[in-house]
Amino acid sequence: MCSTLFFMTQNTELRQECQRCCTAVEGDAADDVTYVSGRIELRNIAYVMESWEGNSLTIFKRKYKSEPYFKHLSFVEKSSLLFPQVVLVGSDPQDVLTLQIAGWPPETIHDLFRKKIQVK
Repeated sequence: MCSTLFFMTQNTELRQECQRCCTAVEGDAADDVTYVSGRIELRNIAYVMESWEGNSLTIFKRKYKSEPYFKHLSFVEKSSLLFPQVVLVGSDPQDVLTLQIAGWPPETIHDLFRKKIQVK
């Protein structure tokens, strides 16, 4: 749970506070959960991915497209104020984790997929 909180807030102090009071000694069970695929949902994909060189998603795609998990990712056009977001999907399609990633640096997005996408 604390790792999910950190991924959503990117606040180290908040994660440490969570770990002090809420994490079992052997660690956070959510840290061990992996998913078989993921998607990044965002508005105006063409504009975001091609036109804006300073965008963290553009940098993420360019920098990490050779990573093993990348073939398990898709980019999906969605229209909502809640985007961009990551949706991780388990072996059971009903098993999903959705995280808002607005403002996340490319390295954090990479870390999320590196840890959470199960590559065989």
